[in-house]
Amino acid sequence: QPGRGLSNTYEVTKDGKTYEGVLRTTVLIDPQGKIAHVWNNVKAAGHAEAVAAKLAHPHRAVVAHVGDGGFLMTGQELATAKQYGAPIITIVYNNEGYNSIRMHQEAQYPGRQHGVALNNPDFALMGESYGALGLKVTRDEEFMPAFKKALAADRSALIEVQTDYEYVTPTATLSDLAGKKLGGD
Repeated sequence: QPGRGLSNTYEVTKDGKTYEGVLRTTVLIDPQGKIAHVWNNVKAAGHAEAVAAKLAHPHRAVVAHVGDGGFLMTGQELATAKQYGAPIITIVYNNEGYNSIRMHQEAQYPGRQHGVALNNPDFALMGESYGALGLKVTRDEEFMPAFKKALAADRSALIEVQTDYEYVTPTATLSDLAGKKLGGD
């Protein structure tokens, strides 16, 4: 249910096309339905955009939805957020791979993945090393308590959400996509 106890207006960024489904079902909408999206389908841009959105709207909560691959490209922006007093909430979906790329590989060349597996660091700990509150979520019911802690923090927060490598979107698996033409291919 959208807006569960959240009353602020949010700026939401994302990286790549993978998280559009997440944003359509997210609980980050206030009771009046106010939400501002920074839509961008460029891998890794969402995290940097979140810092810019916070600098532009310092009284709004800013949430970046990013994949593990995208975060590895721009995670250092947490240092920029700290330096300029622009605390953001970063949600890193950790599936240990470049799944938006793997999705296209699987659709066009089933079973032939190349260069998409990642050996990731502990993202929550990485966030802490930048001065952020680091949190981990491994089950759905852990998310809202973690998100509320992030909102209450007086600094940036990073929530690492462990996801299954098989799921490339909230509704599609790599197995489902094998050999099927994707939009834009």
